[in-house]
Amino acid sequence: KIAKEYNIELIPNIQFPEFTFDISPEKAYEIARIRGKKFALKNSKYFKIIEIGNENNLKIRTNNKKVNGKYPYDSQKEKVLISYLKGFEDGIKDSKVGWKIIISSADDDDYFFSLLKKNNVYLDYIGSTKYGYSDDYEKTLKKYYSIYKKPIWILEFNYPSGSLNVSKINQKYWL
Repeated sequence: KIAKEYNIELIPNIQFPEFTFDISPEKAYEIARIRGKKFALKNSKYFKIIEIGNENNLKIRTNNKKVNGKYPYDSQKEKVLISYLKGFEDGIKDSKVGWKIIISSADDDDYFFSLLKKNNVYLDYIGSTKYGYSDDYEKTLKKYYSIYKKPIWILEFNYPSGSLNVSKINQKYWL
């Protein structure tokens, strides 16, 4: 009510606390499609845009250093996660609530968005999070855009260690 009163648009970030990689991609899709539809029908009057997951790419990396220009992923986890995201998104579409969807990645991981597109995971907005300075961040955002041709939302942007271990003055200066 308060957000509406002040014309503030709430954008929920849908987390998956019960998510597990110990299932097949087919089962992940099936479970997520049901969950996506139920969530959308229950909450359709509250939101217009949602973010499905947050920094999903971090869940499937085997390490945080790029190899041959991309972060290495656990191939089984990759299949399960992509299937889950596709199922959740399809469940939302099944509900016909008309929500716009954001899916995000951390760092400069354009390969993650390539996987989404390859597997027909639809999104309306590309979400990006960035902790730390990079002269190449603009290039990263352009790469993201070149994959989907969708608007980009910078969802998080902060000092390299976020709000931890840094004074408010240093964080303010850095931002």
